[in-house]
Amino acid sequence: KLKWLLPKTEILIYRSWDQIPYDNVSPSKEIQSERIKTLYNLSNNNKKLIITSVNAIIQKTINKEFLNTNFIEIFINQKIDFNNLIFKLLSLGYERTSLVRDKTEFAIRGSIIDIFIVDHEHPIRIDFFDNKIESIYSFNHITQKRLNKLNNKKIIIYSSSELLLNEE
Repeated sequence: KLKWLLPKTEILIYRSWDQIPYDNVSPSKEIQSERIKTLYNLSNNNKKLIITSVNAIIQKTINKEFLNTNFIEIFINQKIDFNNLIFKLLSLGYERTSLVRDKTEFAIRGSIIDIFIVDHEHPIRIDFFDNKIESIYSFNHITQKRLNKLNNKKIIIYSSSELLLNEE
């Protein structure tokens, strides 16, 4: 209803984690990715409406510097080092598998990288020619068949979690 009432305003949802403190279960990937996407989109200057709760606001989260340094932006005809992209995906908390089935997974087959980005409905397939992105498609994660080409669209790969473990 808010989208209908305010069509030019971006509506963001900032939910609290779906588990109790000190629980042995991590928050769901969808909630974590939604929170990160909301925090990342707050840095734009567009009009925004944020729907949240008290629990979500008082919960400690990542800082602005973390958001500004922990994402990957990809687009067609971009020159990017293939091995460096793999390293960045691993450092953002994505898991390398033989076949992409769930969110936060990626797979490599020759010059193709399949990634299931946390805020996308379908995974994407990036086809490289040398160090240049030749094409980007979304595909069905069950049948592994291409759905549609993502032309003239920048894709932002956010961190998979609000807590990344590294040397620091």
